[in-house]
Amino acid sequence: MKRIQLCPKCLKVSGTPVLAVVILIATTAVAMAILPQTQSAFNASRLLPRAIDLYKNWLEGPVSYIINPRESVAFESLTSNAEREMFLRQFWERRNPSPGGRTNAFKEEFFRRVDYADAHFAAGYPGWKSDRGHMYILYGPPDEIQYHPTSTPYHFSVWKYQHLGKLGNDVVFVFVDLTGNGDYRIASPPWK
Repeated sequence: MKRIQLCPKCLKVSGTPVLAVVILIATTAVAMAILPQTQSAFNASRLLPRAIDLYKNWLEGPVSYIINPRESVAFESLTSNAEREMFLRQFWERRNPSPGGRTNAFKEEFFRRVDYADAHFAAGYPGWKSDRGHMYILYGPPDEIQYHPTSTPYHFSVWKYQHLGKLGNDVVFVFVDLTGNGDYRIASPPWK
């Protein structure tokens, strides 16, 4: 291995190599000074799509069952993550039965129902996306469930609610599994 020495005698040989070394050292120093800033800007630009995906997933996830159209349009018009975070706080606070409290019973119950739906109604996709999961998230556990696994060519389940707000009294949902794989689809929505 040949060593390169920088000595006064070597510098007199030619000005070009010395100038090249000085430029190299200066360029390296500048690059090292701006690298952390460039690197953080690069990482931020890479993370931005992930953050946007996160918010898009929030809007298209189980929250889609409870967000109203005006809120959805407002959320989609937001331009910064700080605005989106503020929107989320206000979104849940508007639904809080005890505004300003330390806990939000509505939000906690909502996510408990989502977790239950995912655990009990998944059929090749998350349980919250299923018809039973959708109804469970919106209305909670039914007052009565009847399973009919073999009484017809198709398995079906009947959910009965004594009272469901605007839907009224004695509301019944019928879910039918036409494929036999646990994918129960709603057969008789009470609002039609």
